[in-house]
Amino acid sequence: MDKDKIDRVVDAFRNALYQEFSVNEEGMVANPSGGSGGFSSSANPKGPVAGFDPVMGGTRRREPPVFDGRTKAVKKYINDLMNKRAKREEKKRLKKALDFNPYFKP
Repeated sequence: MDKDKIDRVVDAFRNALYQEFSVNEEGMVANPSGGSGGFSSSANPKGPVAGFDPVMGGTRRREPPVFDGRTKAVKKYINDLMNKRAKREEKKRLKKALDFNPYFKP
């Protein structure tokens, strides 16, 4: 085969390949100009494309989460400190009660 024939075969294959994957169609128009509205509430209620536009609810406003910059480990450490402080205060209170009345036993 000569080079001219091979080039024509390759060109024909490329054209067929590109035409297969190209899109030559137009999409559907929901509201054509000059026509009544299709697929919406402005369409004819008895027609084939009668639509319904529901009332949309308001936007839900959410407060952003509060981030105090502490990790779980820091929060646990602070919680442990507070618990130890409460225990020390309880021991001091019992000791004062014994100093006030030596017969008082908790």
